[in-house]
Amino acid sequence: MTGGRLPNKNRHTQDIEWQREEMPAKRGKPRRVLIVTKGESERARETFDGVEFVWNDFSAIGSCDWMVVYDEMGRDCVALPDGAHAVLVTAEPPTIKRYPPAYTRQFAAVLTSQPHPFIRHPGKFLLNGAMMPYYNPSPVLPPRTELLSTVCSSKNQRHTQHHKRLRLTRALAKLLPEMTWFGQGVRPIARKAEALEPFRYTIAVENHFAPRHWTEKPTDALAAGCFLFYAGAPDFGDYFPHEAFRAIPVDDPARAAAIIREAIAEDAYGKGQTAIAEAQRLIRERYNLHARVLYAITHTPEAAILQASATRLLRSRHALRHTLRGFLSESWQWLRCLPSWRGLAGRAPEGDAP
Repeated sequence: MTGGRLPNKNRHTQDIEWQREEMPAKRGKPRRVLIVTKGESERARETFDGVEFVWNDFSAIGSCDWMVVYDEMGRDCVALPDGAHAVLVTAEPPTIKRYPPAYTRQFAAVLTSQPHPFIRHPGKFLLNGAMMPYYNPSPVLPPRTELLSTVCSSKNQRHTQHHKRLRLTRALAKLLPEMTWFGQGVRPIARKAEALEPFRYTIAVENHFAPRHWTEKPTDALAAGCFLFYAGAPDFGDYFPHEAFRAIPVDDPARAAAIIREAIAEDAYGKGQTAIAEAQRLIRERYNLHARVLYAITHTPEAAILQASATRLLRSRHALRHTLRGFLSESWQWLRCLPSWRGLAGRAPEGDAP
């Protein structure tokens, strides 16, 4: 797995990039973890690796050792019990959402794919599959009678890479008439399983292209048992078997279509069954929200725990904006990161995934 500290080009700062992976644990697993999301809809309690995960049930916060905020917590503030700490999971790239220091400093650990200068934190871990999936398996899997699908909405923003994603998908729809195109604004679906489970092959295109940044788009496809054609993180092959997917370029539809046709002609789906099964195992055991949260909790440096210990009242980004400290923090981050944001908005992908 990739990771580790990246070179710090500014000798005057003490910023830390992502914590090293596979380092020794610093503490044991918690008993119970509360996960809160902006929607605050409760769901069944889940157990992973012996730890109970409670969703959006604030009445259980007193019995939880840790709290996880998935992007936003849906209320202005939450009081943390004595001895409890919080983890932030970011859900968006820096071109879409800002997480100012006044917000991130409240957390003992941050799971994110946002690099410097966008997020600086002593307990910063790679996101690596912690984004919530949109794919939930059907009780009975249908036969894979269909060939090729993709899920792509009609979003066309130019401050992100949505426009490149849509442009590639439109071109592939013409070059590959056998492709079935699903997505909001195109062909809506009630469940993502409808666009994956009946198909042997599927195409996933990110809306942000950077090393170490991959979302639920490719992992949903692999979890559903599809052979994946992927335009996104150039290091995606560091995490999943190469035989389970093939990279396609986002800026060359003709080449992408040729790669897809060649793989289908070679029966990449049939030949890749072992690799796809291994990818599914990795998602079940390692690259999922529960596993990544537990890794961050058990491996967070003491310095990050100490920094977060001063926070007993956890404030949302919205609430912080109405304080002088929060306003100044967000304003300073905007000014400091403006050149980097502008560069990301217009930058081409950094190569194809291996």
